[in-house]
Amino acid sequence: MNICEVSIITCVLNAVNTIERTITSVLSQTYPKCEFIIIDGGSTDGSLELIKKFDEKIDYWVSEPDQGIYEAMNKGARKASGDYFFFLNADDWFADETIVEEVFHGVSEEKPELIYGNTIRVYPEFQAVISRKFRRSNLRKGIIPSHQASFINKESFWRVGGYDEAYQSAGDFDLYCKLENSKISSSFINLVIAYVLSGGKSSFKDISHREVYSIIKKHYGFVPGFLFWLKNIFLGQIIKKVLIYLGLKDVYENLLKMKMEY
Repeated sequence: MNICEVSIITCVLNAVNTIERTITSVLSQTYPKCEFIIIDGGSTDGSLELIKKFDEKIDYWVSEPDQGIYEAMNKGARKASGDYFFFLNADDWFADETIVEEVFHGVSEEKPELIYGNTIRVYPEFQAVISRKFRRSNLRKGIIPSHQASFINKESFWRVGGYDEAYQSAGDFDLYCKLENSKISSSFINLVIAYVLSGGKSSFKDISHREVYSIIKKHYGFVPGFLFWLKNIFLGQIIKKVLIYLGLKDVYENLLKMKMEY
């Protein structure tokens, strides 16, 4: 059987407290064909020194300024040679050293264009298993699989244009919409792929919700976009103001944590 090569791409900007854990979780994978690429956006906090520590084991890395996370992710994808791309943030890490091997051991001969599973979202006070289905009905609501649990076929990724670098926070959501609209084949594997540290770029709701609203309108029309706006922006702001007015800011923050992060 022909073994697929997996390109694991990590984008970094000042993640000195977490990047070494991410790197070691990749380098410890037992799967025989993993390519590892790191795109550093010009870190100044010591992250670069940690990357250099593993220089001989990283297939490609570069440190230079970029225009944002999605430019960095596309830059890594252009350097990647694997059959599948996997984007692992610098704050996140694989569930265990055999997880990539487990995923591709269970993949059918047809080789789905998108293979995805679950993540564990790590908050300061608790952890939550995140499992989201890749289907149009979810996308219309702004719900996507976690990119830290997704292996995307290289040709399919570029066929839809990769990440739209105009987005600050919801480029992942736009990519999944483009993939679904191109009718790619997908396969869900009921495994926890990675641990995801809460608090990334997409956790800034004011930005991500505005972008998701515009993306839903672009791909699925006015009505789904309006329903998302009504629930997540209009009603969400009312609930926020009421709870804060009542002195229940902690309740609001806990509710926000339990909502999806893009």
